[in-house]
Amino acid sequence: MLNSKVAIFILSASLSLITIVCSGGDNTVGRAPKIATPIATPTKIATYTETETPEATKSSVKTGGEFTRLLDDPPTLDPALTGDTNSAVVVVEIFSGLVSIDTDLNIIPDIAESWHTNNEGRTYTFYLRDDVSFQNGKPVTAHDFKYSMERALDPATESTVADLYLNDIVGAAAKLNGSSNVVSGIRVLEDHILEITIDAPKPYFLAKLTYPTAFVLDKENVESGSDWTSRPNGTGPFKLAEWEIGSKLRLERNDLFYNNPPHLS
Repeated sequence: MLNSKVAIFILSASLSLITIVCSGGDNTVGRAPKIATPIATPTKIATYTETETPEATKSSVKTGGEFTRLLDDPPTLDPALTGDTNSAVVVVEIFSGLVSIDTDLNIIPDIAESWHTNNEGRTYTFYLRDDVSFQNGKPVTAHDFKYSMERALDPATESTVADLYLNDIVGAAAKLNGSSNVVSGIRVLEDHILEITIDAPKPYFLAKLTYPTAFVLDKENVESGSDWTSRPNGTGPFKLAEWEIGSKLRLERNDLFYNNPPHLS
C-alpha cells in the first residue's frame, strides 16, 4: 500500500481542529479552479498488481507492484496551497515535514528525529536527521524549513491554509500581512537545529505541523519557474514520474528516502 500518511491525513487535520476542504466544495486552493463535483464513487476504487522483482527473490520481503487509485486531478501539488484531499493524497507522498502521525494518532518523528520544549512550552527545538536529502540528492537543512514556512506565510504565495496551520508561530501574522519579511518565531540555530516559538502553550501545535503547509521545499526548485510543481523535488517516499492531466498521474519509488524506501514500485 501507499505511505501510511495518506490513510491518516484527515485524522491529522482533525487533531488540529481544522476542517479539510473536500472535493466538490465551493472553496478553491490558491489560484486553482473550483474542484469539480465528483461522480458517484465506484465500487472498486483501487487495484494492486504485484510484480516480483529479481531483488525480491533474494529476500523474504517482496518488492515491486503497482497501486492504482481513482481520483480527480489534484488542483495543486504545492504543499503551501494544499487544502483538498485530492491534492493531499499525492502531496504527502512527494513531500514530508518535521513530524508525522502514526495509525494510532500519535505524533512521531519524521525529518526531526527529536525535539524538546522550554519557555513554558512555547519554544520547540527540533533536531533534524542528518541523512535526509531531497530527491535530487541535495541535503536538507533547517534553513530549508525556515524558507518553506516563511514562503507559505508570504502573502504573495496566496495560501488559503497557512493562517490556519502556522498562525500560532510568533511573527506569522506580521509575515501574512506583509509588514515583515521574516517570521521572528522561526530561527535556525545550526544547520540541523530549528527553533520555533509560538504565542502560547498549545498541546495541538505539533499536530498542525503534520499538515502539508509545514512540509519542507527546495528553494531552488520552487524558484525555477511557475511550473515547478510539474517537477517537484521533494523528500517523500515517492516522486512524480508522469502527469497527464485528465488521464493519469504516476508516482515511482524514491530510493533516496531516508525512512527506508517503500517496497511498492
